[in-house]
Amino acid sequence: MNIMKNDYNLSSVDIVGGSHVANTNNNVENYIDRSGVLTSVSDLNYDASSVKTGVTSVSSITTDGHNNNNNNGDDYKRKHSNEPISVSRRPSMAKRASITLSHLRRNSRQIVISAWTSFRGVFYSFLSSIFFSVTTAIVKHLSTIHPGTLACFRFLGVILFALPMVSDLGENIFGPSDLRFWVMLRGVAGATSLYLRYCALHLLPLANATVIVLSMPVFVCIFARIFLKETFGFFHLFALAVTLLGIAFTAKLNIIFGKSSEEAQKAGVDKQVELMGLAAGMGATLVGSASYIVVRKVKVLHHSIILFNFGWVAVLQTSVITYYLDGFQLPDTGISTWMLVILAICSFYAQLLLTKALQVEEAGLVSVTRASSEVFFAFVIQIFIFQRMPDQYSVIGAVLVTSAVVLTGIRKYIITLPPDHWCRRMFALTLR
Repeated sequence: MNIMKNDYNLSSVDIVGGSHVANTNNNVENYIDRSGVLTSVSDLNYDASSVKTGVTSVSSITTDGHNNNNNNGDDYKRKHSNEPISVSRRPSMAKRASITLSHLRRNSRQIVISAWTSFRGVFYSFLSSIFFSVTTAIVKHLSTIHPGTLACFRFLGVILFALPMVSDLGENIFGPSDLRFWVMLRGVAGATSLYLRYCALHLLPLANATVIVLSMPVFVCIFARIFLKETFGFFHLFALAVTLLGIAFTAKLNIIFGKSSEEAQKAGVDKQVELMGLAAGMGATLVGSASYIVVRKVKVLHHSIILFNFGWVAVLQTSVITYYLDGFQLPDTGISTWMLVILAICSFYAQLLLTKALQVEEAGLVSVTRASSEVFFAFVIQIFIFQRMPDQYSVIGAVLVTSAVVLTGIRKYIITLPPDHWCRRMFALTLR
């Protein structure tokens, strides 16, 4: 701080960076700047008043060049020449550093809270995809057990873990009367989709079945437009076309419909099995897409109510179907029994995280996150656990479907950006 020689008389000046002059009885012609430096003060005469600016203090400096405050004689010097007065700025720097750190901590907390609020649905969906991938690997491994039996174990796990949670709520476990139909419908749609998905996993390679089933984000956007009035435009049509083309490659429709049975068999494709697997996978996709919409309809309910009703409705429906198909079969080895237990546990957490994701985020973005994650995990599991390399058709189909899914997710993110953001210009096609 430099104070040039003038006719002034200062009494107890406290310099606090960035404040204006306070508690004064006279006019101040020149003020203290925002950095805490007193540039020039003229015609000041203060009667024990103080100028608040916060870094250190200058007390009783008079025009004769003497410091009237003996205690501050070591800190401040006044020379009889026109040389400026030099005042130590260490306290000012320390205080500004403390304020800066405080602001950084507060801003960091706000950024974390804002990011969590904005993307917690995506995070829940990603975690659910991990648990779903584990259940998918178990179902594929236990291919000798009927899909209905595996589905029943999965739904039993959902009921057992959701029952204590819903009991502690103190509310009607079947939900309010006006939403009860939708809660039951969620159970029916979820059970049907899962049953068909397990059938597809028994009939098709793991990666192929996963790609077909998890193409549902595009169909979710269509249903969301119809039932939830969410946007649907040119981009969604483009994504739908790319998805269907990817499914055609994954299911090897050119081989199924373009070659004879002998030629298809030489190519390693059983036309009947592939068709049944494709039908089961597409059925699981369409019904599963509808279940996403239903969950969004009942998002105001506590997730435990949704899960509990989903579990008991699904167990009842799947048990009846499996009984008439003579599919009930218990595991014949100890390791299979433990795998069924793991299946039940992972199924509960997968459904719990998916339900929470759908309660706080749009159905389209949740399905996009889950699909893209599970497709990746499915290829990893098929290659490294089941030791089966996907063919070129499966890879092309997976790339096409995943591209459509990822672009759909990018669009969901871009919509939340300001109108003048550069991403809106770069990905303008996705906003149509």
